Amino acid sequence: MNTSELELNLIQRVAMGDILRRRARDSASAEALVDFHNGNRRSITYFEFNQQVNRLSHGLRQQGFEAGQRIAVFGTNRIEFMVTLFACYKAGIVVVPINFVQNPATIYYNLSHAEVNGIVYEDTLESIVVQSTTDSLPHLQWKIIIGSESDQADATYAKLAQGQPDHELNDCIIDDRDTAHIMYTSGTTSNPKGVEVSHLSLFISSLSTPIMVGMERHHALLNILPLFHTAALSIAFNCVQLGGRMVTLPGFDPQQVATILEQEAIQVTILLPMMWSALLQLPDINGRDFSSMSLAMYGMAPMDAATLVRLREVFKCPFHLGSGQTEFTPMACAYFDGSPTEHGAGNYW
Repeated sequence: MNTSELELNLIQRVAMGDILRRRARDSASAEALVDFHNGNRRSITYFEFNQQVNRLSHGLRQQGFEAGQRIAVFGTNRIEFMVTLFACYKAGIVVVPINFVQNPATIYYNLSHAEVNGIVYEDTLESIVVQSTTDSLPHLQWKIIIGSESDQADATYAKLAQGQPDHELNDCIIDDRDTAHIMYTSGTTSNPKGVEVSHLSLFISSLSTPIMVGMERHHALLNILPLFHTAALSIAFNCVQLGGRMVTLPGFDPQQVATILEQEAIQVTILLPMMWSALLQLPDINGRDFSSMSLAMYGMAPMDAATLVRLREVFKCPFHLGSGQTEFTPMACAYFDGSPTEHGAGNYW
C-alpha cells in the first residue's frame, strides 16, 4: 500500500467511522449520547465521543486486532456500546452485536459461525459470556470487559483505551462494500443466519431513513430498543448522521419512559405497539407535557385505529409504522400517519 492509495481512499470512501469524525467537527459541543447507567445520567459531546472512539480504536490496534477481523459485543444500551461500535468501524474491524437474551448454545453458534477474534462485554453479562464460550472458539484471542476487572477477561475496556492517542486512525483502507457488522437473525426455525452489512449500506440508510420519516438535524431521540437489534442500530446511526442527541435506556418501564420524554425534551422515538399502549395506561398520562414530540414511530406490528387516535391526542404528533428486515438495514418501507393502507386488510409486509 502506498501513500497515494491511502489518501485516495480517505477522500473517496463511504465509511461509517467517518460520520462521527465529521460530527466532531461541525457539532463538537453538542450532546451526542446520554445514558442512565446505574440510574445516573451520563452524557458526552460529539467531540468527546470521537475522542473516546479514537482512543479505543488505537487500543484495539495495539492489541493486534486488524482490519477484517471480528469482534463480538455483549452490552446493554449505554455509551460504551456505541463507542465500541465506532472504534471498530474506524479500524476496519467487523462488529458482531450479540443478542444476549438468547440461550448459550445459540450464542455460541453465532460466535463460532462468525469466527470472532475478540469479545467486548459488559461486566453484568459476564456469566452469559462464560456460559456461551465453554466450548472451543479457535479464532478467539481476547476478551475485554467493560467495568470491573475479572480473571475471565484479558483486559478492561478502560485500560485498553487509557493513554492511547485521541487522533484519527488514518492508516486503514476501508472499501465502501467492506463488511461493517454482522447481524444474526433470530433463527426461529433453524440456526441463525449471519447477515453481513456493508459500510455503504449503513451509510445510505442513515441518510435515506431520516428523509423518508422526517427526522431533522439535531433532533433529540429516545432509543430504548436493544442496540444489538438492527432497528435500534439504524435509529442510532440516523441520529449520529444528523448530529442529534440520542438518549438511551437499558429497558422499558412506562413511568420512566414518560418521564424521560418530558425531562429530555425528546422529539423522536420508536416503540413497539405494546409499549405505546402501556404508556396510555399511566394514570397521569394526560397531565404530562409532551409538547417537544414531533415524530413517533412504531414497528413489528400494526396498531388498531382507536389506539392511534388516543396516541395522537396525548402526544400531538404523527405516528408512522416502519417495516423492514435485517437484510434491508432495516427499513424497507413506511406506512405514514393517516395513509390509506394504515388500517387496510391483509399482511402489512
